[in-house]
Amino acid sequence: MKIFEFDGPVFRFISTLVDLIFLNILIIIFSIPIITIGASFTAGHFTALKMRRGEGTMVKTFWKSLKINFVQSTILEIVLVVLAVMTLFLVSAAGGDLEKMESLIHLFILFFWVCIFFTVMWAFPLQARFINPLLVTLRNAYGLSVRHMLRTIYMLIVYLLPIVLVVLNVKFISIVVLFGISGPIYISVLMYNKIFEKLEDDIKRV
Repeated sequence: MKIFEFDGPVFRFISTLVDLIFLNILIIIFSIPIITIGASFTAGHFTALKMRRGEGTMVKTFWKSLKINFVQSTILEIVLVVLAVMTLFLVSAAGGDLEKMESLIHLFILFFWVCIFFTVMWAFPLQARFINPLLVTLRNAYGLSVRHMLRTIYMLIVYLLPIVLVVLNVKFISIVVLFGISGPIYISVLMYNKIFEKLEDDIKRV
């Protein structure tokens, strides 16, 4: 049956799963120094995007992105962490009671956290694919997150799912080790690939 042939859907599916396991291992290994998490995450998006488009080879593609985007991805990581820590400090200073939401400061902090999460969903993919100054990348990331809010929410859910699974049952840790990062990244690629292709076409026409 054609479905089981070398270029059939079953083989392609298995091949993709194997690639995602390998990519997950690469991301974890290059994230161990902590400071390289941003660059590793960016390289993961770049590699997954190339996988989706049938371009490049796993290790060479990952390493290429890691070298090219290391500095700016690291700065991006630091900026986002600093913003997150600042909001936590403001929560602590305001009393830490986010349930009541009685004050404007609480509402602002909640809104700021949402903006950070939304921006993260697009910032590293944009950094992986387009060469821009950091502030432009952050601005574009937030703009795309709002313009495509439904996709952004789906992406956020996909990234949070591995964490939720482990919290519910520690046995899911094996799945997380295999697909916990590369899986959400690849699903995100499926959501933003067409959008990026349109942006690439617009850039070529300029």
